[in-house]
Amino acid sequence: LFFEGEVIAQANYLLAALKHVFPAVSRYGHLSLPRSAKAIQGWRNLVPPMMRLPMPVLLLMALCGSFLARGMINTALALWVMFFCYLRPGELQSLTSKNLVPPTAVNPCWGLLLFPREGPTASKVNIHDESIMTDQIAGGTWLGPFLSTLGEQPAPQPLFGLKPGELRTQLKSELRVMKVKNHDLYQLRHGGASHDLLTAQRTALDVKMRLRHAADSSMVRYGKATRAQLEAANLPSQVVRLGLYIQSNAAAAFNSPQCLPDELARWPDSAGKQ
Repeated sequence: LFFEGEVIAQANYLLAALKHVFPAVSRYGHLSLPRSAKAIQGWRNLVPPMMRLPMPVLLLMALCGSFLARGMINTALALWVMFFCYLRPGELQSLTSKNLVPPTAVNPCWGLLLFPREGPTASKVNIHDESIMTDQIAGGTWLGPFLSTLGEQPAPQPLFGLKPGELRTQLKSELRVMKVKNHDLYQLRHGGASHDLLTAQRTALDVKMRLRHAADSSMVRYGKATRAQLEAANLPSQVVRLGLYIQSNAAAAFNSPQCLPDELARWPDSAGKQ
């Protein structure tokens, strides 16, 4: 695998699969594979694994604007919530109306209750009842009515009405049209954390809590504020213009997407998609 140019994750997956199917070759089995573990460690030393890059906020805004111009409001909302609520793709896909917590007299913002204790699964770190607020930084003022409407769906239905894998496919297609490379769904979570640190809208502790991580070391992987700034500087000019427009007019764009300027939301190679 190393000489074929594969990433180290493929070796980890292969070894984990072997141990699952053949317990005898696991760490506690009588046929353990010490050389395989040493080979992977050597691979890691020669080619350190790459961390995901954060998605710049301007790219998020441009994506939302492009989807809104095509009437794909739920897709734009899903990307927005993933970015500002630091959600993993699987967490977004698992959301239903039962995960929405409406505002109260004490807190006027909608909340997301992830992995409620009444449910069958816990979080990645085996914790129930993880919570995230859609506060003012996340667009809580105008986002609330949309969440209220989505919350009226029957609980078994995905909150944003997207099938598994559909959002990933839509994102890849849109990025191809925009001529933007090397970005995927996971980078929305990284981008949200880096953006909040770069703009000083949240403290490092706030970001860590919103990421729902216990270890400070997680900030090394997620708090890449200057990298997010560098990624933004490399975006195509039309992406930047549309991103800046949506950033300044997010509420109006989501509520009246038909008012988006054609010269911003229409891509040269996608006239047939409009």
